[in-house]
Amino acid sequence: MARRLFILVSLRALSAQTLSEVPFRTVEAFWSFNDGLNDWAESSTATMEAEVDVDDGYLHGTVIGSIPFVDSPLMALNVVDRHYFVVRMSYEGLCNQGSIILERNQPVDTFTNRKAPFTDPVKMTFSIQPDGMQHIYYIPIYQNAQGIITRIRLLPCSKGALGGQSFHVDWVMIIKAPTVTKVRGCIDKYYDSSTLNNPIANVSAIVTKTNGVHSVFSTQFGPYSLPYATTYNCMENDTITIQGRNFGDTSFVRINGQPCKLAAQYIQSPTLSESVWNEEVLICTLPSNVGLSNPAMVTVQNEEYRGLWFESALLTYAEPINLTMVPIISNIGAHSVDVTWTPPNNLFQNLATTGYQIYWTDNTSLSSLTVGNVTTTTVMQLSRNTTYNISVAAIVEDQRIANWNEVNMYGWRSIHSTGIIGAPSPIATTTTLYYDIQFSTFSASSTFNKSAIYNSSTLGPTGDVGGQGSHGLVLLGHANVQNCNSTSICCDRNANGQCDWTCAALPTTKPTNSSSLTGIRNSTTINVPSSMLPLPLCGPALRLTGSFPYLTGAVWYPRGMNVREGFTTTFAFRLSNPSFHCKIMDDVATHCRSRGGDGFAFVIQNVDTSQIGNGGSGLGYAGMANSLTIEFDTWYNPDLLDRYENHISVQTRGPSASISSHHSYSLGATTEIPDLTDGIYNVKIMYTPYFTPDMAFKHHFQPSVYVSQYLDSGNWSVNGLGCLSIELNNLTVLSVPLHIDQVVQLTTGGRAFLGFTGATGASTWQVHDILNWTFNSLRIPIA
Repeated sequence: MARRLFILVSLRALSAQTLSEVPFRTVEAFWSFNDGLNDWAESSTATMEAEVDVDDGYLHGTVIGSIPFVDSPLMALNVVDRHYFVVRMSYEGLCNQGSIILERNQPVDTFTNRKAPFTDPVKMTFSIQPDGMQHIYYIPIYQNAQGIITRIRLLPCSKGALGGQSFHVDWVMIIKAPTVTKVRGCIDKYYDSSTLNNPIANVSAIVTKTNGVHSVFSTQFGPYSLPYATTYNCMENDTITIQGRNFGDTSFVRINGQPCKLAAQYIQSPTLSESVWNEEVLICTLPSNVGLSNPAMVTVQNEEYRGLWFESALLTYAEPINLTMVPIISNIGAHSVDVTWTPPNNLFQNLATTGYQIYWTDNTSLSSLTVGNVTTTTVMQLSRNTTYNISVAAIVEDQRIANWNEVNMYGWRSIHSTGIIGAPSPIATTTTLYYDIQFSTFSASSTFNKSAIYNSSTLGPTGDVGGQGSHGLVLLGHANVQNCNSTSICCDRNANGQCDWTCAALPTTKPTNSSSLTGIRNSTTINVPSSMLPLPLCGPALRLTGSFPYLTGAVWYPRGMNVREGFTTTFAFRLSNPSFHCKIMDDVATHCRSRGGDGFAFVIQNVDTSQIGNGGSGLGYAGMANSLTIEFDTWYNPDLLDRYENHISVQTRGPSASISSHHSYSLGATTEIPDLTDGIYNVKIMYTPYFTPDMAFKHHFQPSVYVSQYLDSGNWSVNGLGCLSIELNNLTVLSVPLHIDQVVQLTTGGRAFLGFTGATGASTWQVHDILNWTFNSLRIPIA
């Protein structure tokens, strides 16, 4: 049965439900010769230089000249797509080239002469096999002719034909080859032109916060109403949608030459597009692309007429993304640094990035961690006073993985098995501090000079702000630098022996008989009486109180420090010049001895640096809110349930109540220590944010009954429970369980203020000196 095309009308199959209902979807004209010539070869034998007839469904031709041909019927074929002239024929003879001639842009009506010479012809040649066997030949007429084609002349042999040779045409068709307009399914780019320039994407940013501080980025992708699309960042087994025209009744799809399959089938029948009336859709699962080119070639082939296919690089598999900017190092501490980096500048690389790999090395070992789609994180548990080389690499992963963008409080997560890591960025070099806080002595300069030695401050991932360094001290009440008080002025001398920093005390009214210390850069600004010259050196001790009754002092480091992730702090103290105390019986002094009071405390509080507590048995800390103290008490107060006059105790009442020195609020205490008033003692306090069973079996583990109130109430969950230990002259004398987040309400970054308090009583007093002080946050990650 012949089908002939005379006029091609733009048919919009609005009511079509399936591809079979769309007229002229792929084949626009088809001629077979089962029932005659069907208006082919109507010229004379002499004109065609061939004797033509029909037999057994074939158009037979015997060559009688040098250029045999047969002409098509008249038509009005509008070539606006990838039209092919396809013929199945055989040729017997010494010939290897055939041709077609196209007649263009001529009017066609019932009076048109079918045998007239061709007007405005275009000739196209193709190779043939003159072996007498049937072969299918595909000639892309769209490459040489656009617009209306009115006739087509087939020359079975256009070079070297000789009389007696023959040809046999089975069928002829005008058919459109596949055209792909959109490949989608990974991260899609859309275009308004087939040149695929200036891509855009329909994306919506999804931003969450780590600890309410820093952004974690992910993206929601949507379609765009543009006619062309490509896709990138694809993974093996991703499902892609290929949309276009003229795919045929069944199709092959290949990606870089490998079959792309759906439900184990490699041959697919396209379905009608829901968005574009004249397009169709194929869906398939991507094969692996290991070792093959990228971008990948997408090939759609008409399964029935395999000489018709479309091939173009419309898909890109996920590939490494390289960072070019040097990361920024900030908030340098003894055991940690914050790393900040710039994401890829290219929009589409940025959309493909799902995380980063952080590398650091001290040139002896290489370490790394994975973070999500963030731009800053903290590298922890570094060695102090060590130089590190740090770099960052981008990670590309399958974004269909559930919860791929979930991170912990530091922005960390695990890398997925699909992860592709790019080349590391250029290296940033930094050196950790020896101490986060260090006062080897307490001079006027170290106490009052509040300029940080490292001032590159940034907002870290947990809310930490600012680098470590020397921020000076805030002194309250009767606290002073040794030799700087209401009756003494002192100074720091430079290399020339001149006063560089001078410390003077000004009277104040809080607390009673206290003074406010002032550090002055140049001594010329102070009118120093000649009777006081030469000025003594300031320090070297930090004096919480002098040896007088009713004194109370407090000292604070003015910047909150990270205690949540563990810490170690060391200091040396000296208690001296004690009061002389006798018991009075019948107006007779008996049992006289030299014994001072009341003691001092190391305090962690998170209110502000203006805090100073009750004096006397309150040791300068009692009455403060939101605090934890380790007291070093040298006077026995039975009303406070003190164990003995010489003891160490850990005190707290949690974040909501004012702290008390009463031992009913002690987490643990010990008297198994030497006399604290006898000489210089070195203290190390260590908090680890984890608790292991072996800690409970140490002889110094002495929790009180008060601890059970926190454990039984559930306020101290196992997750986050830690251990606080106190060493005295390198010997651990006390350890207690502690969940520091539950007894002190810390900042978002786990910070609190640190310092010392001390006090003397009405009848007992002594000098409370702190001789040096260091502090390091351990930066141990917590859940």
